[in-house]
Amino acid sequence: MKATVKIAYTTILHEPRKKLGLTLNEYSVAASIYHLSNNPKAPVKGWCSASKEQLANFIGISRRTVCTILNTLLGKGLIERQEETSFLRSSSKWYDEVECFTGCEETAHKGVKKLHTACEDSSHNNNTISNKENKSRADAPPALISKHANTGKEIVHQDFVDAYWQWYEGKVGEPPRLLEADYKAIKNIRKYLTEAKKGDEAKALSSWLYILSSWGKLEDFLQRQVKPTQIDSNMANIRLQLREQHKKVTAASNGLNIQKMIEEQQNKVYK
Repeated sequence: MKATVKIAYTTILHEPRKKLGLTLNEYSVAASIYHLSNNPKAPVKGWCSASKEQLANFIGISRRTVCTILNTLLGKGLIERQEETSFLRSSSKWYDEVECFTGCEETAHKGVKKLHTACEDSSHNNNTISNKENKSRADAPPALISKHANTGKEIVHQDFVDAYWQWYEGKVGEPPRLLEADYKAIKNIRKYLTEAKKGDEAKALSSWLYILSSWGKLEDFLQRQVKPTQIDSNMANIRLQLREQHKKVTAASNGLNIQKMIEEQQNKVYK
């Protein structure tokens, strides 16, 4: 049985939370990333490879909210993101402000001072988010840290990766084993589709989702080209085939509509 990495709870230290200007949800996401990236049983050691859906399900918020929170945390310098894989980890700022925080309160009781620490020892092994789905991401090579990883382009790139991941797993029945070349290929696909949509990244992502959902309409050869590097190489042919398929469906639909109109007119004449 494959080992799974889970977070059972998140301890919120309100003093550093307020100092950093974080909401409860923002703090919870940041803390989850810290524990997942530091867990010795994590699929990708030193990095949190959990998807946005997993983070959202654990904390009880939407995927869109997670995306917004990640941007906030990146902007505050509390987390870092790999440029190639989009994996996450806590920054030294988070470690210094939160993990090293010790809130000491002195209370006198019968002349004896008791020291209460507000800091609980949170084990890295106390993990509710399952990284089982991301087990094979351990094959992903290390990448440079992007200092500008909170840009919209990086978020869109991660959405492209997430879409491919879910599509492949649903099609093949197991997670993909992505290499550095595959992540670069997905980035090339994003760039290609964004240029095709005249810089509209939202339309580019919609086009990517349409391509994946319409995969069964392609010829057999292209249907077998499921690796990101293969898709990247065949992207022009893939889009051409899907456009031709769309034209045929539209023409057939128009033909049926015209035939229906003719029949309706004939019925009126004979009545």
